[in-house]
Amino acid sequence: MKKILLLLLIIPLSIMAQRDGGYEPMDSKVWFKNNQEYTVKSKELASVKDANKHFKLGEWAWDSGLEDEAWEQWQEAIKIDKNHKSSYERMGFVQNDKKEWVRPGKVNKDWIKKVDKSNMAMDFTIAIEDDADDDFMEEFSWRIKRLSWFIWDLTEGQVYLRNIKVVDKSSDGRFIIEKGKLTQTLLQGGGAVCYNSGREDWLVKSGGRCYVRIFCHEFFHGIFGLPDERHGCFCLMQGGLYGIKTPDLMLCDKKGHRESTVTPTSCWELVVKKYPHMVHPNKVAYGKAPDVNISIKNN
Repeated sequence: MKKILLLLLIIPLSIMAQRDGGYEPMDSKVWFKNNQEYTVKSKELASVKDANKHFKLGEWAWDSGLEDEAWEQWQEAIKIDKNHKSSYERMGFVQNDKKEWVRPGKVNKDWIKKVDKSNMAMDFTIAIEDDADDDFMEEFSWRIKRLSWFIWDLTEGQVYLRNIKVVDKSSDGRFIIEKGKLTQTLLQGGGAVCYNSGREDWLVKSGGRCYVRIFCHEFFHGIFGLPDERHGCFCLMQGGLYGIKTPDLMLCDKKGHRESTVTPTSCWELVVKKYPHMVHPNKVAYGKAPDVNISIKNN
């Protein structure tokens, strides 16, 4: 049984100077200080029904290297104002002809059918051991959507979440939100651990506010059996990359991998070895990720 402790895997984002094709990581002490300051600011705004104030706190969080916290505030803004333009735009949405907020781009339906046939469209249950309220379920649904988008981008359109069932007061799931950790932040023990990495019976246990990138990191431990990178790659599987933007993270390939005796092989080489039908680089115009179907059973 493989157990990966996640406290070393905090990879928040910030605009930093480029270095060797990547970005200079943020000083960890600065990030921790920003995280503590955000906790204070978010509590002060918790009962404030002003979309613009939540949006501005989201902007501050984004600029301070706190990606998931920024999304929390932008989502709160659109709960208060369902058409809060600034928040939707910061989350990467645009309005269509029907004035609906959607992600830009098109779904390549023919390519999606091929991914489905390759069994890389994922259907599983996320079990929440605590009793979760509607607000938590709504916020958590956003994490699932973002996770599917991120998986799709990192695998170059070859893996996505298709049908995800979320059930509370249950321990029967591929992902398990552990009892007592429903609203814990990463630093309070809300990180994630992957068990049985690379095996058919892999599963992930985490806190309810685990960062999306860490959900993805653990998911890749599970389905691909990828090891932790500890030697300087700008890779999702690398630890300690404080201040790296999510869009700038990658799965390392032979060109970008920094070899060591611990991790002599790049992530993409391992992925293709396990799943020979997957390719890198994928030259197909695979389009944007299809919508993930989320069904919620709030017991």
